[in-house]
Amino acid sequence: MLIKFAKESYTIAAGTTVSGQLQRPQSLHISGGPVWLTIAGDTADHWLSAGQVFILPAKRLIVLEAGQEASRIQLCPERCQQAATSAAELPQPARATDQKAGKICPV
Repeated sequence: MLIKFAKESYTIAAGTTVSGQLQRPQSLHISGGPVWLTIAGDTADHWLSAGQVFILPAKRLIVLEAGQEASRIQLCPERCQQAATSAAELPQPARATDQKAGKICPV
């Protein structure tokens, strides 16, 4: 389902996807369940779990998929206040040589 990410929070049913674009970078907060994140133009996908925060880029297709259980996410326009860790440090479902995705922030 293509959405405009106009709301601050979403529940993604198990095994389903939502996708869309952001007008400006935003923080993606995973509040429950696993989320598979794909960003157009990136060479790798990212598995995120509850408690993780990822900085999403603007004006690129973003696809979020819930795992075997429903996932809850929140979008925040403000950037993380804490130092961000490179996306290359996230667990990756597949090998990739070029990591240019967003940033993850500890919570």
